[in-house]
Amino acid sequence: MDQAHASSLSDDLSEKWSRWDTAGDGDPHEARSNERSVKAAVFNQCLDFVPDESVAEVIERGEDSPVLLAVDGDYLYVLSVKSPGTGEGPATTECELHHINPKRSTVTCQTKFIGERVNEATLPRETTWSFEVGAFKIRFETLVNPNHDKLGTGEAIAQALAKAIGWKEFP
Repeated sequence: MDQAHASSLSDDLSEKWSRWDTAGDGDPHEARSNERSVKAAVFNQCLDFVPDESVAEVIERGEDSPVLLAVDGDYLYVLSVKSPGTGEGPATTECELHHINPKRSTVTCQTKFIGERVNEATLPRETTWSFEVGAFKIRFETLVNPNHDKLGTGEAIAQALAKAIGWKEFP
């Protein structure tokens, strides 16, 4: 992965991971130190292990820690933070590789459309995506508002993963 993309994704994951991890002791100095450590580890993991041409986004998972998902052809990369490190010590990340076998993968999208259709234009929508790729399962929500941007956060990776599984049509 190129440095600019790796930097952007590592900023996003470290920020979301830090917010998720605030259930700790609440020490602001430790939180900043951990966030820097997580950012460096995620950046290095992206550069070394995530393909340049992959579609990648950071996904928040409610009670579970956020992850970086990347789809490259028929492969799904799942990058997660295993340990934030301690003070001066480095964080530990993990990158799982899953082969996307359409015969053993599923995708479900539950959608709530917002507004009334008056023409063929895409309606704003809230979608809950659920994926199973082998033993890996993930569920997350996206919001698409065509008046503001084409794809909301998470929608690009959801569509890339759904296409790799075999979904053919998207608005």
